[in-house]
Amino acid sequence: MRRKIDKKKFINPKDIFYEFSPYFSDLKQEHLYALYIDTKGHLIKRKLISIGNINSSLIDDKMIIKWAYKLSASAIILIHNHPSGDPHPSIQDLEMTKKFAKIVKELGFVLLDHIIIGNDYYSMKIHHNFI
Repeated sequence: MRRKIDKKKFINPKDIFYEFSPYFSDLKQEHLYALYIDTKGHLIKRKLISIGNINSSLIDDKMIIKWAYKLSASAIILIHNHPSGDPHPSIQDLEMTKKFAKIVKELGFVLLDHIIIGNDYYSMKIHHNFI
């Protein structure tokens, strides 16, 4: 008999912040991760997508989508850090996320959130209507 694996559900941005902020502590560059989520809301995999310079990160659309298909994910959550500690999005963060949300939707996936981690967190789902 196979044992059922207890998979975590990530629904609340605050829960995501507390779970993943240790991955970003003391980083001097922005790191962008994609969390791939199944149809029941469980985490399938956390994948490092890109490492930016001191003040930028790059959303690699093709890489994120490739892994979503490969993992049979139904939804994606993006997380990246701001080494400055200020979690508020830059204009570039907003523009890239808005563009990515449109691409994801056209391909049949759901972008659940894009969370920026600093000393606290910023959830684009909570603050913007394009997610």
